[in-house]
Amino acid sequence: MTGALFSPDFLRRLEALAIATRRSLPGSGVGPRRAPAIGASVEFSDFRSYTPGDDYRRIDWNAYARLERLFLRLYRAEENLNVSLLVDTSASMSWGQPRKFDLARQVAGSLAYIALARDDRVGAAGLGESLHPHLPPVASRASVWRVWEFLEALPCGGATDLGKALASFGGYSRRSGLVVVLTDLLTESDWRGGLRALLGLRHEVVLLQVLAPEELDPSLSGDWRLVDDEDGRPVEVSVTPRALDAYRERLSAYTREVASFCHGHRIAFLQLRSDIPVEDAVLRLMRRAQVVV
Repeated sequence: MTGALFSPDFLRRLEALAIATRRSLPGSGVGPRRAPAIGASVEFSDFRSYTPGDDYRRIDWNAYARLERLFLRLYRAEENLNVSLLVDTSASMSWGQPRKFDLARQVAGSLAYIALARDDRVGAAGLGESLHPHLPPVASRASVWRVWEFLEALPCGGATDLGKALASFGGYSRRSGLVVVLTDLLTESDWRGGLRALLGLRHEVVLLQVLAPEELDPSLSGDWRLVDDEDGRPVEVSVTPRALDAYRERLSAYTREVASFCHGHRIAFLQLRSDIPVEDAVLRLMRRAQVVV
Protein backbone atom coordinates (compact mmCIF):
# COMPACT_ATOMS: atom_id res chain seq x y z
CA MET A 1 0.00 0.00 0.00
CA THR A 2 1.48 3.31 -1.05
CA GLY A 3 0.34 6.89 -1.23
CA ALA A 4 -0.57 6.27 -4.89
CA LEU A 5 -3.68 4.44 -3.67
CA PHE A 6 -4.94 7.66 -2.10
CA SER A 7 -5.55 10.77 -4.19
CA PRO A 8 -3.92 14.00 -2.96
CA ASP A 9 -7.39 15.50 -2.54
CA PHE A 10 -8.46 12.57 -0.33
CA LEU A 11 -5.33 12.89 1.81
CA ARG A 12 -6.07 16.59 2.32
CA ARG A 13 -9.59 15.67 3.42
CA LEU A 14 -8.17 13.12 5.84
CA GLU A 15 -6.03 15.80 7.45
CA ALA A 16 -9.20 17.65 8.46
CA LEU A 17 -10.48 14.64 10.40
CA ALA A 18 -9.54 13.37 13.84
CA ILE A 19 -10.04 10.07 15.61
CA ALA A 20 -12.68 10.58 18.30
CA THR A 21 -13.41 8.33 21.25
CA ARG A 22 -16.62 8.05 23.24
CA ARG A 23 -14.79 8.32 26.54
CA SER A 24 -11.54 9.85 27.69
CA LEU A 25 -8.64 7.41 27.43
CA PRO A 26 -5.14 7.64 28.90
CA GLY A 27 -2.48 8.12 26.25
CA SER A 28 1.27 7.69 26.21
CA GLY A 29 2.60 11.20 25.85
CA VAL A 30 1.79 14.86 25.47
CA GLY A 31 -0.57 15.51 22.61
CA PRO A 32 -3.69 17.37 21.49
CA ARG A 33 -6.27 15.09 23.14
CA ARG A 34 -7.81 15.44 26.58
CA ALA A 35 -6.73 12.79 29.03
CA PRO A 36 -8.64 11.68 32.13
CA ALA A 37 -5.83 12.70 34.50
CA ILE A 38 -5.34 16.18 35.88
CA GLY A 39 -2.02 17.59 34.80
CA ALA A 40 -0.25 20.81 33.97
CA SER A 41 -1.31 21.73 30.45
CA VAL A 42 -2.54 25.18 29.52
CA GLU A 43 -6.23 24.20 29.55
CA PHE A 44 -7.98 25.17 32.78
CA SER A 45 -10.21 22.45 34.23
CA ASP A 46 -11.54 23.25 37.72
CA PHE A 47 -10.88 24.45 41.28
CA ARG A 48 -10.53 22.45 44.45
CA SER A 49 -9.70 23.30 48.05
CA TYR A 50 -6.06 23.44 49.05
CA THR A 51 -4.74 20.64 51.27
CA PRO A 52 -1.32 20.47 52.96
CA GLY A 53 1.29 19.12 50.55
CA ASP A 54 -0.32 20.57 47.40
CA ASP A 55 1.81 22.61 45.02
CA TYR A 56 1.49 26.16 46.37
CA ARG A 57 2.30 27.55 42.91
CA ARG A 58 -1.19 26.55 41.78
CA ILE A 59 -2.95 28.53 44.51
CA ASP A 60 -5.43 31.03 43.07
CA TRP A 61 -4.51 34.14 45.04
CA ASN A 62 -7.29 36.19 43.45
CA ALA A 63 -9.83 33.74 44.86
CA TYR A 64 -8.12 33.92 48.24
CA ALA A 65 -8.35 37.73 48.22
CA ARG A 66 -12.10 37.52 47.63
CA LEU A 67 -13.02 34.50 49.78
CA GLU A 68 -10.13 34.23 52.25
CA ARG A 69 -9.89 30.51 51.42
CA LEU A 70 -7.15 28.67 49.55
CA PHE A 71 -8.10 27.08 46.22
CA LEU A 72 -5.96 25.28 43.64
CA ARG A 73 -6.35 25.85 39.94
CA LEU A 74 -6.51 22.48 38.16
CA TYR A 75 -5.52 21.90 34.55
CA ARG A 76 -6.44 19.03 32.33
CA ALA A 77 -3.58 17.02 30.91
CA GLU A 78 -3.57 16.55 27.16
CA GLU A 79 -2.14 13.36 25.71
CA ASN A 80 -2.06 11.50 22.44
CA LEU A 81 -4.20 8.44 21.77
CA ASN A 82 -2.96 4.92 21.11
CA VAL A 83 -4.74 3.57 18.01
CA SER A 84 -4.38 -0.14 17.16
CA LEU A 85 -5.48 -1.43 13.75
CA LEU A 86 -6.15 -5.19 13.70
CA VAL A 87 -6.77 -6.66 10.24
CA ASP A 88 -8.17 -10.15 9.62
CA THR A 89 -5.69 -12.04 7.39
CA SER A 90 -7.69 -15.26 6.97
CA ALA A 91 -8.17 -16.80 3.52
CA SER A 92 -11.83 -15.79 3.44
CA MET A 93 -10.74 -12.15 3.37
CA SER A 94 -9.17 -12.69 -0.07
CA TRP A 95 -12.58 -13.41 -1.59
CA GLY A 96 -14.75 -10.97 -3.53
CA GLN A 97 -14.32 -8.50 -6.37
CA PRO A 98 -12.63 -6.41 -5.15
CA ARG A 99 -11.18 -8.42 -2.27
CA LYS A 100 -12.42 -7.71 1.23
CA PHE A 101 -8.79 -7.71 2.34
CA ASP A 102 -7.97 -4.77 0.07
CA LEU A 103 -10.69 -2.50 1.43
CA ALA A 104 -9.85 -3.48 5.02
CA ARG A 105 -6.21 -2.46 4.52
CA GLN A 106 -7.17 0.76 2.77
CA VAL A 107 -9.52 1.76 5.58
CA ALA A 108 -6.83 0.87 8.14
CA GLY A 109 -4.28 2.93 6.19
CA SER A 110 -6.66 5.89 6.09
CA LEU A 111 -7.26 5.75 9.84
CA ALA A 112 -3.50 5.55 10.40
CA TYR A 113 -3.01 8.71 8.33
CA ILE A 114 -5.72 10.56 10.25
CA ALA A 115 -4.33 9.55 13.64
CA LEU A 116 -0.67 10.26 12.88
CA ALA A 117 -1.54 13.64 11.33
CA ARG A 118 -3.03 14.57 14.72
CA ASP A 119 -0.01 13.38 16.76
CA ASP A 120 -1.63 10.15 17.93
CA ARG A 121 0.28 6.85 18.00
CA VAL A 122 -0.58 3.97 15.66
CA GLY A 123 0.18 0.27 15.83
CA ALA A 124 -1.10 -2.55 13.64
CA ALA A 125 -1.31 -6.34 13.55
CA GLY A 126 -2.67 -9.22 11.51
CA LEU A 127 -5.43 -11.46 12.88
CA GLY A 128 -4.90 -15.09 11.94
CA GLU A 129 -4.63 -18.12 14.19
CA SER A 130 -2.71 -15.72 16.45
CA LEU A 131 -1.94 -12.02 16.55
CA HIS A 132 0.87 -11.90 13.99
CA PRO A 133 2.65 -10.07 12.48
CA HIS A 134 2.70 -7.03 14.77
CA LEU A 135 3.87 -3.45 14.24
CA PRO A 136 4.59 -1.62 17.54
CA PRO A 137 3.07 1.87 17.83
CA VAL A 138 4.75 4.61 15.80
CA ALA A 139 4.34 8.37 16.01
CA SER A 140 4.61 11.39 13.69
CA ARG A 141 3.08 11.90 10.27
CA ALA A 142 6.27 10.74 8.57
CA SER A 143 5.76 7.29 10.13
CA VAL A 144 2.60 6.68 8.09
CA TRP A 145 4.77 5.05 5.43
CA ARG A 146 5.86 2.41 7.94
CA VAL A 147 2.22 1.60 8.68
CA TRP A 148 1.28 1.52 4.99
CA GLU A 149 4.22 -0.74 4.14
CA PHE A 150 3.30 -3.05 7.03
CA LEU A 151 -0.31 -3.27 5.84
CA GLU A 152 0.76 -3.89 2.26
CA ALA A 153 3.05 -6.74 3.35
CA LEU A 154 0.40 -8.50 5.44
CA PRO A 155 -0.14 -12.08 4.25
CA CYS A 156 -3.65 -13.27 3.45
CA GLY A 157 -4.37 -16.98 3.74
CA GLY A 158 -5.02 -19.87 6.04
CA ALA A 159 -7.45 -20.14 8.92
CA THR A 160 -8.13 -17.69 11.72
CA ASP A 161 -8.97 -17.93 15.38
CA LEU A 162 -10.41 -14.49 15.88
CA GLY A 163 -11.22 -15.04 19.56
CA LYS A 164 -7.75 -16.28 20.45
CA ALA A 165 -5.98 -13.62 18.40
CA LEU A 166 -7.97 -10.76 19.95
CA ALA A 167 -7.60 -12.16 23.46
CA SER A 168 -3.81 -12.22 23.03
CA PHE A 169 -3.67 -8.47 22.31
CA GLY A 170 -3.09 -7.76 25.99
CA GLY A 171 0.37 -9.29 25.65
CA TYR A 172 1.29 -6.57 23.16
CA SER A 173 -0.37 -3.49 24.66
CA ARG A 174 -1.60 -2.98 28.19
CA ARG A 175 -2.18 0.75 27.76
CA SER A 176 -5.79 1.70 27.09
CA GLY A 177 -6.56 3.06 23.66
CA LEU A 178 -8.74 2.71 20.60
CA VAL A 179 -8.71 -0.72 18.92
CA VAL A 180 -10.19 -1.02 15.42
CA VAL A 181 -10.93 -4.59 14.29
CA LEU A 182 -11.41 -5.10 10.53
CA THR A 183 -12.79 -8.54 9.66
CA ASP A 184 -15.50 -10.36 7.73
CA LEU A 185 -16.54 -12.15 10.97
CA LEU A 186 -16.92 -15.37 8.98
CA THR A 187 -15.46 -17.52 11.72
CA GLU A 188 -16.51 -20.27 14.08
CA SER A 189 -14.13 -18.99 16.76
CA ASP A 190 -15.24 -17.12 19.88
CA TRP A 191 -15.13 -13.58 18.50
CA ARG A 192 -17.40 -12.42 21.32
CA GLY A 193 -14.87 -13.58 23.90
CA GLY A 194 -12.09 -11.84 22.00
CA LEU A 195 -13.97 -8.54 21.97
CA ARG A 196 -14.78 -8.90 25.67
CA ALA A 197 -11.07 -9.42 26.35
CA LEU A 198 -10.29 -6.10 24.65
CA LEU A 199 -12.96 -4.36 26.71
CA GLY A 200 -11.56 -5.96 29.85
CA LEU A 201 -8.27 -4.18 29.13
CA ARG A 202 -10.22 -0.89 29.08
CA HIS A 203 -9.84 -0.38 25.34
CA GLU A 204 -12.51 1.34 23.31
CA VAL A 205 -13.36 -1.02 20.46
CA VAL A 206 -14.61 -0.44 16.92
CA LEU A 207 -15.71 -3.44 14.85
CA LEU A 208 -15.76 -3.06 11.06
CA GLN A 209 -17.24 -6.02 9.19
CA VAL A 210 -16.23 -6.11 5.53
CA LEU A 211 -18.30 -8.33 3.23
CA ALA A 212 -18.16 -8.87 -0.52
CA PRO A 213 -21.15 -7.93 -2.72
CA GLU A 214 -21.50 -11.62 -3.62
CA GLU A 215 -21.86 -12.45 0.08
CA LEU A 216 -24.44 -9.78 0.72
CA ASP A 217 -26.52 -10.49 -2.37
CA PRO A 218 -25.46 -13.70 -4.16
CA SER A 219 -26.68 -14.26 -7.71
CA LEU A 220 -25.82 -17.94 -8.07
CA SER A 221 -28.25 -20.50 -9.46
CA GLY A 222 -28.08 -24.20 -10.24
CA ASP A 223 -25.84 -26.91 -8.77
CA TRP A 224 -22.47 -25.90 -7.34
CA ARG A 225 -19.54 -27.44 -5.51
CA LEU A 226 -18.33 -24.85 -3.02
CA VAL A 227 -14.97 -25.14 -1.24
CA ASP A 228 -14.25 -23.50 2.11
CA ASP A 229 -11.29 -21.09 1.65
CA GLU A 230 -9.85 -21.84 5.08
CA ASP A 231 -10.19 -25.58 5.68
CA GLY A 232 -10.71 -26.82 2.11
CA ARG A 233 -13.95 -28.66 2.87
CA PRO A 234 -16.16 -29.08 -0.24
CA VAL A 235 -19.92 -28.65 -0.04
CA GLU A 236 -22.37 -29.69 -2.75
CA VAL A 237 -25.29 -27.26 -2.99
CA SER A 238 -28.29 -26.66 -5.20
CA VAL A 239 -28.90 -22.93 -5.36
CA THR A 240 -32.60 -22.18 -5.74
CA PRO A 241 -34.54 -18.96 -5.10
CA ARG A 242 -35.79 -20.52 -1.85
CA ALA A 243 -32.23 -21.36 -0.79
CA LEU A 244 -31.09 -17.80 -1.56
CA ASP A 245 -33.93 -16.38 0.51
CA ALA A 246 -32.94 -18.63 3.42
CA TYR A 247 -29.30 -17.54 3.08
CA ARG A 248 -30.21 -13.85 3.09
CA GLU A 249 -32.38 -14.34 6.18
CA ARG A 250 -29.57 -16.13 8.02
CA LEU A 251 -27.09 -13.40 7.08
CA SER A 252 -29.53 -10.71 8.21
CA ALA A 253 -30.08 -12.54 11.52
CA TYR A 254 -26.33 -12.84 12.04
CA THR A 255 -25.85 -9.14 11.34
CA ARG A 256 -28.56 -8.28 13.86
CA GLU A 257 -26.88 -10.57 16.40
CA VAL A 258 -23.52 -8.85 15.91
CA ALA A 259 -25.09 -5.39 16.06
CA SER A 260 -26.99 -6.29 19.23
CA PHE A 261 -23.86 -7.65 20.92
CA CYS A 262 -21.89 -4.53 20.01
CA HIS A 263 -24.67 -2.21 21.18
CA GLY A 264 -24.88 -4.01 24.50
CA HIS A 265 -21.12 -3.73 25.03
CA ARG A 266 -20.72 -0.14 23.75
CA ILE A 267 -18.74 -1.26 20.71
CA ALA A 268 -19.11 0.83 17.55
CA PHE A 269 -20.14 -1.50 14.70
CA LEU A 270 -20.31 -0.86 10.99
CA GLN A 271 -20.75 -3.22 8.03
CA LEU A 272 -19.02 -2.27 4.77
CA ARG A 273 -19.23 -3.62 1.21
CA SER A 274 -15.85 -4.37 -0.29
CA ASP A 275 -16.76 -2.68 -3.58
CA ILE A 276 -17.29 0.81 -2.19
CA PRO A 277 -14.49 3.37 -2.63
CA VAL A 278 -12.28 3.79 0.42
CA GLU A 279 -13.22 7.48 0.53
CA ASP A 280 -16.89 6.54 0.94
CA ALA A 281 -16.04 3.92 3.57
CA VAL A 282 -14.09 6.39 5.70
CA LEU A 283 -16.72 9.13 5.42
CA ARG A 284 -19.46 6.62 6.25
CA LEU A 285 -17.41 5.67 9.28
CA MET A 286 -17.43 9.32 10.25
CA ARG A 287 -21.21 9.67 9.94
CA ARG A 288 -22.45 6.33 11.24
CA ALA A 289 -19.95 4.96 13.74
CA GLN A 290 -18.81 8.33 15.08
CA VAL A 291 -15.19 7.14 14.99
CA VAL A 292 -13.96 10.21 13.14
CA VAL A 293 -15.19 13.76 13.37
